[in-house]
Amino acid sequence: MASESDTEIHILSLIESSSDAVVVLSSVSEYLRPFPALLICREEDRAQTVRSIAKQFLPFLTKSVSLLQKRLSVTNPSHESPKDLFRVYDFCLECCELIAVDPHAVQLQRLGMIHCYQNCGWFNEAYNDAFRVLEQLRGGSESVQFLPNPEFGDAKLARLLVEVVVSIFRSVAMSRDMDKPQYLRILWLLREIYPWLRFLDIIEQEKFLTLLMTDMGECALSIIRDAKRFDEGLVHSFCISTLEKYYLPPLPKCHFYKFSRQVLSSLFVSKEIETSQAVKIVMSVLRTVACVFKVEPEENWLELVDLVSYCAHKSRLAGYIWCARVSKQLSKIAAVLSEDIPQANVILRLYSAGLSVNLYDVKFREKGKETAVNWGLQALLGDKDMFLQFCYGLRVLPRWMPDKECSGTDFDKILLNAAMTAFIISTRAQRKVEITARLIEDVIATPWISTLELKFLYASFHDIGVAFHSIKHLKEASMAFKLCIKTVWTCVRLLCQIFVNESKSSEDCLPGEAIIDFVSEACSKSAFYLDVLQQHGAQEVEKLVVFILESWSAAEDLLRTLPDPMPIIKQLIQIQPRGHESLDLAGSCTPLYLLLSSSQKILERVTRKILEQELLAYEEILPLHSELGRVKQTKTTDILLKDVFITKDLLVERGRILIWKARTIRASGTEHLKECIHYLSEAISISGNIFNESTNHGNLCCHQLAVAYCLRALCVHETEPDSKQVFQDLNTSLNLWLRIQTPCDSNDTIPLENMIPLLCNVIDLLSIKGWIELHHHVYELLSRLFKWKNVKLEVCLAMLWDCRRLSHALCPSPINDAVIMGLSGYFGEKSESTDFWIRSCLQFSKAKSIGFQLSLQCSPYEALHTVNKLEEPHKSDITIDDINNTASVLVSSNPAPSPSSFVAASLYYDLCERQLSCGNLYEALSYAKEAHRIRNLIFEDKFSCVVEKHFEKHNRAGKVIELPTYIISKFEVSSSRAIDVWPCGKFIWDTSRCSLSPWNVLQCYLESILQVGVINELIGEGVEAECFLSRGKAIACMQSLQPFVVAFSLALGDLYKRMQSLDLAAKELQNVHQRRLACTVLDSLGKCLTKSGKVHQAHEAILCSIAVLFNSNVSSLSSISPSQLLDFIGKEIKGDEFGVDQARILYNLCKLSLQTYHSRASRSICCDLSHIPPQKLVSWLTLAFVLSREVPILNQKISRLLAALYLLSSSSAEFSFSCDGELSASHWVTYYHQASLGAHINYQFLSNFSRRYKSGRNSNKEASRLSCMASAEYDFLRLAPESTNDIVQFAKNFFNSLSESTVICISVLGGTLSKLLQEIMQSPPVCAWLLLSRLSSKSQPVAILLPIDSVLEDGSDDDSNPSNTEVNGIKEIDKRWVCPWGSTVVDTVAPAFQLIMEENFITGSEVPVEDANLRRKKIKQLNVRLAKFLRKLEDFWLGPWRHLLLGELSNSKLHESTQKKLVTELRSKCKMEVNETLLKVFLGNGTNGFEGEAWISQLCLKNGCYIGRSDHIDEEDGCAIPTSASHGPQSRYGLALQLIREAEIKLKQQENNEKREPIILVLDHEIQMLPWENIPILRRQEVYRMPSVGSISAVLKKCCSQEDTAARFISPFPLIDPQDAYYLLNPSGDLRSAKIEFESWFKEHKMKGRAGSLPATEELINALGKHDLFLYIGHGTGEQYIPMCRVKNLDKCAAAVLMGCSSGLPYIRGRYVPNSVPMSFLLAGSPVVVANLWGVTDDINQFGKAMLEGWFRERSDDDTSERVGSSMVYSRDACILQFLTGAAPVCYGVPTAITKTKKKT
Repeated sequence: MASESDTEIHILSLIESSSDAVVVLSSVSEYLRPFPALLICREEDRAQTVRSIAKQFLPFLTKSVSLLQKRLSVTNPSHESPKDLFRVYDFCLECCELIAVDPHAVQLQRLGMIHCYQNCGWFNEAYNDAFRVLEQLRGGSESVQFLPNPEFGDAKLARLLVEVVVSIFRSVAMSRDMDKPQYLRILWLLREIYPWLRFLDIIEQEKFLTLLMTDMGECALSIIRDAKRFDEGLVHSFCISTLEKYYLPPLPKCHFYKFSRQVLSSLFVSKEIETSQAVKIVMSVLRTVACVFKVEPEENWLELVDLVSYCAHKSRLAGYIWCARVSKQLSKIAAVLSEDIPQANVILRLYSAGLSVNLYDVKFREKGKETAVNWGLQALLGDKDMFLQFCYGLRVLPRWMPDKECSGTDFDKILLNAAMTAFIISTRAQRKVEITARLIEDVIATPWISTLELKFLYASFHDIGVAFHSIKHLKEASMAFKLCIKTVWTCVRLLCQIFVNESKSSEDCLPGEAIIDFVSEACSKSAFYLDVLQQHGAQEVEKLVVFILESWSAAEDLLRTLPDPMPIIKQLIQIQPRGHESLDLAGSCTPLYLLLSSSQKILERVTRKILEQELLAYEEILPLHSELGRVKQTKTTDILLKDVFITKDLLVERGRILIWKARTIRASGTEHLKECIHYLSEAISISGNIFNESTNHGNLCCHQLAVAYCLRALCVHETEPDSKQVFQDLNTSLNLWLRIQTPCDSNDTIPLENMIPLLCNVIDLLSIKGWIELHHHVYELLSRLFKWKNVKLEVCLAMLWDCRRLSHALCPSPINDAVIMGLSGYFGEKSESTDFWIRSCLQFSKAKSIGFQLSLQCSPYEALHTVNKLEEPHKSDITIDDINNTASVLVSSNPAPSPSSFVAASLYYDLCERQLSCGNLYEALSYAKEAHRIRNLIFEDKFSCVVEKHFEKHNRAGKVIELPTYIISKFEVSSSRAIDVWPCGKFIWDTSRCSLSPWNVLQCYLESILQVGVINELIGEGVEAECFLSRGKAIACMQSLQPFVVAFSLALGDLYKRMQSLDLAAKELQNVHQRRLACTVLDSLGKCLTKSGKVHQAHEAILCSIAVLFNSNVSSLSSISPSQLLDFIGKEIKGDEFGVDQARILYNLCKLSLQTYHSRASRSICCDLSHIPPQKLVSWLTLAFVLSREVPILNQKISRLLAALYLLSSSSAEFSFSCDGELSASHWVTYYHQASLGAHINYQFLSNFSRRYKSGRNSNKEASRLSCMASAEYDFLRLAPESTNDIVQFAKNFFNSLSESTVICISVLGGTLSKLLQEIMQSPPVCAWLLLSRLSSKSQPVAILLPIDSVLEDGSDDDSNPSNTEVNGIKEIDKRWVCPWGSTVVDTVAPAFQLIMEENFITGSEVPVEDANLRRKKIKQLNVRLAKFLRKLEDFWLGPWRHLLLGELSNSKLHESTQKKLVTELRSKCKMEVNETLLKVFLGNGTNGFEGEAWISQLCLKNGCYIGRSDHIDEEDGCAIPTSASHGPQSRYGLALQLIREAEIKLKQQENNEKREPIILVLDHEIQMLPWENIPILRRQEVYRMPSVGSISAVLKKCCSQEDTAARFISPFPLIDPQDAYYLLNPSGDLRSAKIEFESWFKEHKMKGRAGSLPATEELINALGKHDLFLYIGHGTGEQYIPMCRVKNLDKCAAAVLMGCSSGLPYIRGRYVPNSVPMSFLLAGSPVVVANLWGVTDDINQFGKAMLEGWFRERSDDDTSERVGSSMVYSRDACILQFLTGAAPVCYGVPTAITKTKKKT
């Protein structure tokens, strides 16, 4: 061991220091001799041998290798050769390989030897040995790869491989004699080594890659230097590949740029490489660098600029070829970078252009100076655009330089001027405009530019853009406006920065107000610019919007008071639909939110604000009533709820957006109301939690919670009107609002503008629902709001009054007490002064002032009048003309549904109430209808309502009838109107404007319906009233409006009672729980007590009703004497609102007194009501008559009673009283009698004429004047004056206005009045009384009252029982006869007539009969029975007084002379003063019916009145004949009778069949169904029917006004030419006999019309207005073809012949005046209408044809022509059934003459 150790030491010392390398080699070889044996050792012994040798030699080998590496690493002296040492080194390593356990460790040691080779400059040896190492590491396997598979590698092996590869790269780089294969091999190695780098950490990777790339770079440079040795492709590819590898991470980028510069430098200095090859490599290098920036544009592109600058400089020095080629290549590279690195693009183009300049310089020198300018322009604006390149260079240059180097220099001015010049040149030359625009944008973006310079640019570009836009150059204008946007918003940001930095000394700094104004202008003009850009189709509009919003966001972050960019947002909304024509596409995107999301520069707070602004913009641009608007708002609110307001700190804002979302849903229709309520409930939950959790909650949260509750109440009411939640939510919302004591706090401010419309909506809903207990809360809030907003008291009260919000629904008071209380608490006592309201609050508006004064006149409200005791009551001097004119102006200036028209409707409504208080019902109705018309238009604007009309069967007076009912199938607030009050968006609170809510409109609409319905009921228009009231009740019930439900039910209950529909009346009234008018209840109680015989209690009830009427306390009745109450009730008070109630009480009071008139002696006097004298009764009834002049039902009762009392006064000394004025008793009887028949009809004519006058005038003022119902021109249609003081003169005027024709008024008094007359006259029981009045303008009127009995059929009449149909051969039928007149007095006094009519219906042609002969026999029997009935009616009812029905004789001169002589003889011989009218009647008609002398006493009654007793002529009923009249053998009455008979005989001898003048019958509606014209006395008399006396003059007046002067001269009556006719024959096509009878006849006479077909309604209406005669021959009245509502409205109407069944029969509606088709024709101006009273057979055709033929025979121009009525007399004889058919046609109208030609105006 010792010797071995010494040997090792010796050898190691030789290795370390011996200079003889040969000795060292031999010593080492000798010592390591055992190692070769390992090569030949057996395999099984090898392991043992290796272990033995390794144990012995391994330490030595390790030390030897270490010493050799150390020694060889030191640079050897030139005299020393390391060859043998390397051999020793290699041998030692080979020995180590034989015994090494880790072969990689040996290869690592060999790597040390490779480094020693390189250190010694032996690069080829190092290169080869390194590949030897790689082969060993690869395992010696043959492969195309140099390195092992990295899949099985590790970090240790990777590190070794990398070091070996680095050694190879170093060897190739340092060697100067490497060939192409070696260079290609290292390229391959570079690719193979990269996968192994992943085993190393980052530091090691960077270290080794740096070494690799450094050596590879040296290789590339070496190739360039020795380029001639290599082919061109190798040089190019190796350089570029090396450059690309330099850029790969993790190498620092500086190495990349440094190597690029080295390559370029080598290329420019190398003499070995060709120019073209060098240029190619240079361009490749630059392209490679450029591609790097294209991929990663954030890199420092200045390095590229530096390389380009170096290349350009070297190219310029290198010569012409280099300049040309490099310039071209730079342009191509610039194009590559144009989008990603526009700055580099500009610079490259600048250098390219610069290199081109050298070419132009050469050309300039070649061409000479004379062409230098042209070439200069070509260089400037040619393909290279030198000027632009220069500008771009100037634009980019400041970005290289620090700001401080640019500040304070003239560089900015140079750049601005250059930029503006470039833009102007390009726009003028129409070249490169886009390029210069981009240049300007970069100039604007430079940090050194000032606000003044930006404003200069902005103004310049604006002027340029406007100039181009004005000449329609939209492309250039768009470019200029785009630059305007960039400039102005850059300026905005800069201004805000300067302001915040407080650079007050800077001239660029502006005050905050100026900045705000500048931003507002920027927003407005930018919106205009965007619009122009969109019109041009610019693609970058959205980018510009983003730029604007980013700029605004940055500026707003600095200055929070900046105005919102609303114009920009609105413009974007307007632009967007142009690009989204499809609604689905438009709804699927949200451009603004996408734009906001795409920018990282817009703050979240700003995003929220802008999105809310977007909602406001949608509200203005795309309203919610449009589908697109709803889609957009829905999408925006969804974004805000899902993506924006989602954090806890934004819950208040989220609640606000939830309300907005609910509003959007509500706008889509009521079908989404549940979803709307859901969102409101969520908003309530969120706001409620915040409100409850926070002890110091803000006012805004409280307000928002109140708003949500309020809106939910409104929505719930739309879905469930009867829900209790509505009241609860409203109450909660009001309480929340009341908790707010001040309008603002430190954190937020309540938007007061939002509350006003909402509170108005609330108060309207509370009012219409009847929840007046919450009114004081609303008025309290309104008072606060007005005071907070500093609104003058006068202004706010005027606004509330204008919308009629000062009282509740159905309240007669114009101002509610809650209003006064609420206002006085804030504004003092002056709010309680009437003078203050009228002269201060409403003085600025005439309409408001007039309306307020009018409402005070119509109201019993006295709070305002009595507050100030010293203030005199306000007396208004407004007239009806003032009100009419004001309303007309309002309607004409702003037609419905405007707020002005609402005010006008309120004026008409109040004017109606005023007319009602004066008793002018028809005037009131005209104004009520006008108010309803306007309010209906407003209602249709606010609501969508579908009303379905159905029919239900009901019992009316024992008859089953069908009545219309109304079902509301759809009733909803219009979506566009329902959201008007939602507090979303911007409210404009205009206190001078009337703000209408749907509930306000509905309340007024229902009030108008109730008003029109009630007035119609008062005047007797039951059907019209039912239509209105039923519709109103249907709406009220559907909306659960209890005050209106009760009001309509009460009105309908009263109406159905009067219609005798008791089941309907009970149904309406049974559930009504509202107290009715106390006076009405007590008055009814008095009537009931009277019937029960409790007279004293009845008196007390009536006195109580009087006390209530005059606002007295019933409980303190004992303190008021009955005489005082009677003075009250009998006192006439002009304009009293309760005039009708006063009239009703007076009537019942007088009737009660009369019923107990004859029982006074048998009872004690209980009170003053027990002994009322007749004169007082008449005066009270006269007052009642005046007060009820327009209430037909009540007025008819009063008129009848007055007529009866005046008759009684004329015949009874016990009941006598003096007549008023100069008129006799007969005047007053006939006056009141005709009044009882004409109230309803007269006012219908008056209303119709007034409407025509109004519609026929152009001037509103004139129309208002002429339509006034008090017009003197039509006073004859009125029944009573407005005051009892005028009653006498009024009656005189009535008699003076009578027509020339004799008028006969007939009434049958039955029921309670009949019993009352029996009690007063103490007569035997009678069935009824017949009241007959004869009126003529030529003589004193005559009135008679005759008792009548029931007209029954004789028991001997065959088949008198119509029910026994089987016995008579008639089958039982399902169709029953329904009595068309219901139940009247005729059923009692003439039951036979009803039986005849019923059997006539059963045996009619429509009813099937088994035996036609039997049917004809039955019809003939009916004809006979009807003739007998008419004869009995004349005998039993009229007796000898039948002659009063006849007209006067035509030869009046002879008659008058005979009469005068007789009167003289009676006066001289008999000492008698006779009634000349009665005498004239008896002389002309005979006295055979009067037996005895007693009837002569009637002629002695100067008053012209007669009352029959149990007989027509009672000898003992002498009307107080003086006892001295019987002296002598012959009494003076006998002598008088003899003289009268002699005069009668003399007249008969001279008459020679003299004709009579026509008469006009005015019949009570209860007896109109009777054929009076066919009683024997009138069978040959020309008879006409009219509904009232006033209507006679009305028809004559209208007909004569349509005639020319010549026609009026020919005849005092209307004229018609039957040739000028239009016929409608058999329109149903089933009347074959009528068609056969008339069709050819009509054609023969060349008449116009239709047969067998139905023309359009318009054709028929036109025919009525253009022809003289209208002929209808068909079924029924013809109303099924011509609506009577259209006929009534005609200004002119032809005479009519209606030959259908029952075409002239009035249909009675309970106690209401009946309606009929002829009445509609008369109202339209038809002079005469021929129609049938009952159903007829084909026999009527004979009558019609005979009548028409008679008319054609009598056509003439002279004044002796026949009249329509006279021809009917003879036409009846043409009928086979002269009574059953011939008596059916009657003639309605006035005497109308037949003429051949009628001259027309």
